[in-house]
Amino acid sequence: MKRTLLYISLLLLIEPVAFAQSRGTKGATDQSWQQFYTAFRTAVRKRDRITLKQLMSTNFEWAADGNVNAAEAINYIDQGLVSWQKILKSANGGVINCKSKDSSCWNFSGAQAKRTIKPNWLVFELGSDGRWRWVRLVGD
Repeated sequence: MKRTLLYISLLLLIEPVAFAQSRGTKGATDQSWQQFYTAFRTAVRKRDRITLKQLMSTNFEWAADGNVNAAEAINYIDQGLVSWQKILKSANGGVINCKSKDSSCWNFSGAQAKRTIKPNWLVFELGSDGRWRWVRLVGD
């Protein structure tokens, strides 16, 4: 009985600390996502190629046609292969979290991933360095 009470007492002490730590990590991740996504949408709206390039993966997957660098992807956008307007519409159209090995995010490799809903899927990953990046354009 004493052992059970001791165990319960320890759990009551440890659990709030564990919850607060996990909540703190989640809060930091949420904050970094919000900062990233705000900067991303602003860069797309202003067609700020320099900032957008900084927010992209160096190994960007373009519409399942292969990997290109960020400058090439931006060049494709400038050429109208997918318009700036469609990318902005996608960025403003809502975002969902990807699940592990979720085919809708094309089996992302980062710790976490998110994607836009429509008209194009813009896929974003949280890298091992703790930075969010635009990694993939799917569709169109």
